[in-house]
Amino acid sequence: SSTLSLCLLPHLPARAMAGDGSDALTLVVAPSECEAGKLRRAVESRLERGEVSKAQQHLEGALQSVQSAGDKRAEAVVQELFGQLHLLCERIPEALEACRASIALFQTCGELEDAGRVSQTLAEAAATQDLPCCDSVRKELTDLREAVAREDHILAEAFVLMALCIISFPLEKYEDCLDYARESAELFEAQSGRQAEEAQALTLLAEVRLALGAGPSFARRAAEKAMRLLQAKTTSSNRADLLLRASLAALRARV
Repeated sequence: SSTLSLCLLPHLPARAMAGDGSDALTLVVAPSECEAGKLRRAVESRLERGEVSKAQQHLEGALQSVQSAGDKRAEAVVQELFGQLHLLCERIPEALEACRASIALFQTCGELEDAGRVSQTLAEAAATQDLPCCDSVRKELTDLREAVAREDHILAEAFVLMALCIISFPLEKYEDCLDYARESAELFEAQSGRQAEEAQALTLLAEVRLALGAGPSFARRAAEKAMRLLQAKTTSSNRADLLLRASLAALRARV
């Protein structure tokens, strides 16, 4: 198969598309109060409750506010969340546009780790499209990797490597997929307090190996290491989803 279901929106649970709620918006989106962390939590909370249309309304209001205020950092967060929302709703062109805008804004603000994180959503969206789109995004991500590497930003590079793994699979660049996932895991391992990200990269590595039918014993070891990392002192918000993915990969590798 030329497609692979890999870590789609690992930061948002699958129940995000369950339905739509009816309670009113409560977060004020005036520029002075549109602090990035608060905005991210509020929108992701709505998506987790299945309130997709309300999340979109919230983001539309927030985008207008932060653009009027000239707050590039907050605008980058809004565009990132728009990218996630559009991908969940299978509005792929809009997801690609939002992710590209977010990455560019984060780079302008010097927030390279955030730009690297958003690159995964960009890759996930592009991987659903035709090969020319995949190839174009792969080149964009290669350029992004080179840019963050020039700044010696290890965490940003590790995130972009996971994105490159995702986008390389539909292009049938399988050895590159394995190399990208392996290198990403190694970079995260070298950083303190990044067990959840290392576990995500290891799970990705295991999933690629299983999809290719290559080295099930290696896949099992990678998945089991990911499980150990997640069962330790990991406090990631998507810990349960990652642990489920790693557990399923380990189980498949044993069959």
